[in-house]
Amino acid sequence: MKTFKQFQEQTVDESVEGMAKLQAGQKKHLGIQDNPFNLPDIQAANNAILKKQGLGHSMTADGQNINFGATARAQFDKVTKATQDPAVADKLKAMGTDAETMKRTGDELGRKAEREINKYTPGTFAHQADKVEKEIEFNTKGLKPKKNTGIKIGTFN
Repeated sequence: MKTFKQFQEQTVDESVEGMAKLQAGQKKHLGIQDNPFNLPDIQAANNAILKKQGLGHSMTADGQNINFGATARAQFDKVTKATQDPAVADKLKAMGTDAETMKRTGDELGRKAEREINKYTPGTFAHQADKVEKEIEFNTKGLKPKKNTGIKIGTFN
């Protein structure tokens, strides 16, 4: 039987492989050019191809991958914006919520979705941050706080 940690590592490995396959497949299907040196003309051409799709996709800042996380966040933002229309205030109130709560919740969910998707997408901030977090966790795993060895009240040696 697998431990939770083994299951978690397998899931992460599958997510990394899955994102790599998705990126390769989408780039091939759409005719996205490789851009290892992040040349502006290739970046612009690739973004133009993605814009024609009408899904809101764009390339990552380094020009290597499609930024699916930003697309997910943009979809959350559209829904959140719709809840801010005063015309729906009565409907929100009938559901036991309000525009402010919907905005806060939508923004939080959008950020989380973008981060969860992009942590498997090289060239994004979330991917870099995830690597740093794992390094810090690895480097501090064995460290334990020192026991308090200060002066004990009422004891003299």
